Order: sequence, then structure tokens, then C-alpha cells
Amino acid sequence: MKRILYPLVCSFAVVTAQAQDRAEWLSENRTQGFPITEASEAPGIEPGRITLNRAEINSLLASTPAHAKSLPSLEKYTGSRAGSLEFRRVSLFAEGARTQVLTDRGTLIQPPSRRDFYVATNASTGIGLAVERDSGEVRGFVIKNKSKLEIKGNLMVGLNMTEIADSGPASCGTELSEHSIDSDSGSIVAPLSSQSSALPGETISYEAVVAVDTDNEWMQGFDNDPAAASLWIEDAFLAMNVFFERDLELRLLIGDVILRTAIDPYVVTGGNRSDQLDEFGAHWKDNHPDVYRQFAALLSGRDISSWGFSGIAWLDQYCDYGRSWGGRTPGSYSYNAIGPQRSAAGTAIYIGHELGHNMGSPHTHCYSPPVDECYNGEGDCFSGPQSCPSNGSGTIMSYCHITGCGTNRQEFHPSVQSLIESNLAYELIEGCILPHENSLDELIFNSGFEN
Repeated sequence: MKRILYPLVCSFAVVTAQAQDRAEWLSENRTQGFPITEASEAPGIEPGRITLNRAEINSLLASTPAHAKSLPSLEKYTGSRAGSLEFRRVSLFAEGARTQVLTDRGTLIQPPSRRDFYVATNASTGIGLAVERDSGEVRGFVIKNKSKLEIKGNLMVGLNMTEIADSGPASCGTELSEHSIDSDSGSIVAPLSSQSSALPGETISYEAVVAVDTDNEWMQGFDNDPAAASLWIEDAFLAMNVFFERDLELRLLIGDVILRTAIDPYVVTGGNRSDQLDEFGAHWKDNHPDVYRQFAALLSGRDISSWGFSGIAWLDQYCDYGRSWGGRTPGSYSYNAIGPQRSAAGTAIYIGHELGHNMGSPHTHCYSPPVDECYNGEGDCFSGPQSCPSNGSGTIMSYCHITGCGTNRQEFHPSVQSLIESNLAYELIEGCILPHENSLDELIFNSGFEN
């Protein structure tokens, strides 16, 4: 289901017959914006260790979407003063989703996850926890402003917070090139008010299923271990949902996953991300038309350094399973080249950046007026002198991290929120994006600690 096609990876654009309908709908349903002010640089969080008491453990395990629970020890450790941090149990998997392991001996089905997932957010802090039901082993992360810490440990013993050492280069090949967004489409307008206030425990309005494919180069980073790769994917989606739920009222669900431990169908090398994205889209268009999804993402290990990330995506593509056009294969696809040393929590912002393109947002320096002035090298976008935001850092859809402005904050700028939220609301009416249902979240899990 597509209204407007902007393949940012190339120098061409197509407007479908439905573009005007969508533009009119957006024009009628947007609210009046308010001026956006930049906050001063806020403090982060330091590595350390905490131990939860038994009451806190029981409280966490008893949490549900309707009954969030606080963990005073963890809240005190983060130094959060922007409202309480209340944990709610969330589902990360779409109903009926399965993980296929493609080996040289055939296809295997990976057993379902044995972990429960919890999220807590407020205006400054986000925490995601994945708890193994039988052992109590914990993996997770905490973000506060620009700080990102990894959490590892056991509920019964203690949780260690360590710095995420993902310091490699990160780039996005998605560019507006020679074509700007049609001013009549209503797609790029800033500043606009956000309809999401990032309140803890806020109701999630939307769901989107993301199918995940991998190539063997990426799997080799896990020694072709499907269990380890599955944990990484779960951790990445847990991390992404902190800012997608908080900022966009959107739950990202893991759809069907393909883990390729043998030869894969992707052969384009040399680092041409545009061609690699096309190859991925063409393969899925021809071979996976029956896999239900709103978006599909490829996790690749090709042509990337150990700590690097390089991504590319089609702009403004919802529920498009792919079509041939001008020698390309546009669709709801993103390509993510990920170095084998990168953590899931540290990479989530970049995978989320590419999905943000699929959902309609260009880079922030391509809004009119620009959200920030960090980058001036993309055609038909901001072209003046580069400068960092007043608070020193950019946001998820920014290029500030590559121009000396420091690490981007794991949040969508309010102008980006407004644009994507408008698109989500439109796609909900059109039958593409799903309304959020609590039925999966309300499932009762058997935990070894609930006795």
C-alpha cells in the first residue's frame, strides 16, 4: 500500500495516484505545531552494580501491560528525576512468527524464546530487560540522555551495568539526492507538535511487524549459532521498542526470521549499498510474498568493519512487498551491514534509523526548515555552514554523530515524531499498520520465580 515513493538511494522519484489523497488527509488531520526548544546537556549514568531485593523481583515478574511495577533500587541507581520508571511486560513477537534456520542439510525451526521482556521509560531514561524464565539470567540496557549501558547478570544475584563499547563508524546511504519531497505532498513539515508525550506506561496505539533476514556473513559473527543470533535480534528489538513506543506509540514486533548458516542468495559485494538493498528486495519480492509483514530488514555482515555499521532504506514505504521499477526493486525494505563486534543495544539506534526512513522520515537536515544543521552534504537538503545543536547532540534521524557533535540521543525529534505519527495514523486507516492489541501482552508466562 503506497502513496508516495522516494527511493533516496537513487536519483529518481515516483508519485503514485494515491499521493494527493494522502496529502489531503494529512493536511486535514495535523495539529498546529509549537516552537521547539533545545534543552541543555543533561547528565548521563555511570557503570556500576545493583542487587534487587526479593520484593522487587516478585514485583517485576508480576508486572503486566495494565499493571506496571517500579523497581526502587534500579530507579535510584539511574538517578532518574523525570518521573517514575515503571516496568511493564511486553511481547516482542508477532502471533505465529517463527524462526527458520537454513542449513546445508535443510531447514530447521528454532524453538520459541524462553525469555520475558520488560520496558520502562520516562522523559530522560529508558530501560529494557530480558529475563530467562528458568534461570533468571538477565540481559538488557539502560539509556539516559547520551549514556548507554549494557545490563548483564541474574535476578537473584545482581545486575552489572557496563559501558557499551560500540565506537565504530556508522553511516546511512539513504539520500534525497537530486529530488526533494514534493511540497504538495505534506510529507516534510517542521516544526510540528508531537502527539506522544513519552509518558511512562502510556498506551501503545500501533503495531508493525518486521520480518528479519540474515546473510551467512552476519551469522558467521555468531559462529553460525542460531541461539546466539536469536538473542541478539531479540535484544535489538527490545532496545528499539524503548524509543519507538515512547516517542511514536508504536510497538515493533518480530515477524518471521531467517537465519542462514549455509550459502545464502545474496552475492552483491563491494559495499554498494544501493545494489545490496535492491538484491534483498528482489529476493523477497520473488521468494517470500507469503511472509506477513509491514517491513522487512536484512542484517548483513558483508563489507563492514568489526565495529562498523552501514545502512540504507527506501523512504516512505509501508506494506510494500516490492515491485520492479526502472531496474530497481523498491519496497518496505532496509539493509543493515553490522560489524560482528557490535552489541544489539548499541546498534538498535541505527536499525531504528533505517526503519524511520521506511516510515517516511528523511534525515533531519532535510526537513524544511531543517531540524538541525549538522550535515550539509546531501543534495536538496541543508547546505549552509555545519553546526551542532545547542545541546551538543542530535537525534535518531540525525547525521550529527558523524560531524563531531557526539553520540546521537536515542530519541526521535518532535518534528520527526509528528511526521511519522501522521503516517502511522493514515496507514492504520488504510489497513496497513495494525492497532495495538494487548492480547499477546496479557499472556501468562510460567516463571520459575513465581512460587
